[in-house]
Amino acid sequence: MRALLKQHEQPVSDNQQQNPETVVNTFFDHLDNAEYIKEFSLHSSSKEHFSKLIQKLLDNPPVVVSETDDLFTLLKNTAHFFRVLGRENVLLLKGILHQERGQIEDIMQALYLLSENKEQLENTLAIKYDGKALYDYATFFLDTVGGRLYLFRRDSSSRMVVTYYAISILDKANDRH
Repeated sequence: MRALLKQHEQPVSDNQQQNPETVVNTFFDHLDNAEYIKEFSLHSSSKEHFSKLIQKLLDNPPVVVSETDDLFTLLKNTAHFFRVLGRENVLLLKGILHQERGQIEDIMQALYLLSENKEQLENTLAIKYDGKALYDYATFFLDTVGGRLYLFRRDSSSRMVVTYYAISILDKANDRH
């Protein structure tokens, strides 16, 4: 498995030659002009709005150990995104996953590459994090009931991309230790 991940460390895409900052900024510019986004009446640019959402998620990671020890923790994890982001933001994200499904892989790749350089991520999206938060989310999607339920409610393409990057995050963490 490790050899396969090393061989295909970055998925091939049309945007592979562009740097991740350009891909992310172009995507947010596109969202700012998309009609379906305007219906949500964001109070700031999509880049600023999503930077805050990502920071909020990183500051409030899900429970990844002993999730099934009590029903309350299991339910909290099952509703993690709804609880942390709120109903409107979850609907917004679902709309983007539906409307922009052709670009999701490129955006995930760009965000993953940005996450490897904390300074670049902070300069591009004003996001600060420690590596543990990403590790927790990767573990959440791969090993918890709440994370698996979330993925099973998504289309197969989104599910595979999230699973790929979750495995990549865990693989890099294992290489470091």
